[in-house]
Amino acid sequence: MDTIASIATARGAAGIGVIRVSGDKAISIAKLCFSPKRNVDIENLPTYSAAYGYVADDGEIVDEAIILIMKEPHSYTGENVVEFQCHGGYLSLQKVLEVIYKNGARPAEKGEFTKRAFLNGRIDLTRAEAVMDIVSAKTENARKSAVASLSGKLSEKIEDIKDRLLKEVALLEGVIDFPDEMEGEFNQEIFEKKVIDIINLIKKITDTYKEGRILKDGLKTAIIGRPNVGKSSLLNALMNEERAIVSDIPGTTRDSIEAEVNILGVPVILVDTAGIRASSDKIEHIGVDMAKRRADEAELIYAVFDGSMELTDEDRKIFSIIENKDFILILNKTDLAVKNPHIRDELQTRFPNAKTIEISAKDFTGFEQLKEATAKFAEVLGEMPSCLINSERVYNALFRAKQSLEDAISTINAGLSEDYVVIDLKAALFALGEITGETLDEDIINRIFEDFCIGK
Repeated sequence: MDTIASIATARGAAGIGVIRVSGDKAISIAKLCFSPKRNVDIENLPTYSAAYGYVADDGEIVDEAIILIMKEPHSYTGENVVEFQCHGGYLSLQKVLEVIYKNGARPAEKGEFTKRAFLNGRIDLTRAEAVMDIVSAKTENARKSAVASLSGKLSEKIEDIKDRLLKEVALLEGVIDFPDEMEGEFNQEIFEKKVIDIINLIKKITDTYKEGRILKDGLKTAIIGRPNVGKSSLLNALMNEERAIVSDIPGTTRDSIEAEVNILGVPVILVDTAGIRASSDKIEHIGVDMAKRRADEAELIYAVFDGSMELTDEDRKIFSIIENKDFILILNKTDLAVKNPHIRDELQTRFPNAKTIEISAKDFTGFEQLKEATAKFAEVLGEMPSCLINSERVYNALFRAKQSLEDAISTINAGLSEDYVVIDLKAALFALGEITGETLDEDIINRIFEDFCIGK
């Protein structure tokens, strides 16, 4: 393979910046552009060694640096790897990178270092995807989940399921190929029980998808209500900053304001929307239409009402928007001396199973209950499962594997021969192989790594 190079640290001024080089010629290229302060031959340095010196271009010093030598296969990619620790200024790093290119490396593509680690058998596809999950983790729970995947928790579960399936395939193929020798070895009842056990194992993993996806991407939550019920105040209170304009004048919010906040370990994407009401103002009307679209797209809705007043016709327009959606009813302005008991009664009559929380966006009362209800919806209260999935690709592969196993049970109950059952079991194995990357074609693998950042 070509020798590749890239800046591996974020762009911007910093004390240190890292350039990563990987490939057969990584060490020889480093020798051409790096002059050690001490008289050492970097090609003869043992793996995991460091050397201090200067990066030079035709005798001109470009920057001082420390290089780290990692020889194959004892490196991240499984190839020879050299990392240059230079000063962190963008221009100085770019100049060092140009010198490395000049001496034989080429620019790395997105995710190419991790892709090489996968292709060289250092990690499987689940661990490769976990690398970017760690980089992009928005909360501590998301980071822990990604680290668990990187350490191989998901891979271990998939391999265990595959091993169980392979035993059943081997047994059935023995019955097919050597019927006389294997007579009495196959028991349909025992076989069905084992397959159902495997189906349940898969279901246990797929049941974590909602929680895992929310931890990775965030819970899309729309704040809706008529004007002046305190939607923007609620956003500001959850953000602990003045993000949205708050005014006594109805219709202040005309556009959707989006912000991200960590609620008890859940990354929540809050969308403050325009107040829902009939309006002749063209701009406000557009904002109301946008609010309805945002509510329709949201995974959770905060439906906000003024707890000091009776419900209005504008309030009741919210009912049709939240119907058949996941929502939390919020009665705001509990700090006011005047409270209307009828509003809760009407809401409970209309939505008997809904969660209703009384808050004051002004003095922050009721916010712990709101946060707990939000986290409970995201299913991340309490101890996290040891293995979460957050990838639609993985979820779909597990779903297909489960479906193929259910087909296997249907096939054998229909009285068809073991040959057809084996086909179903092998289809399940193929789907499971897609998760770790064993049975994926190159185009799909390339598309997965295109989502990575440069230098990873």
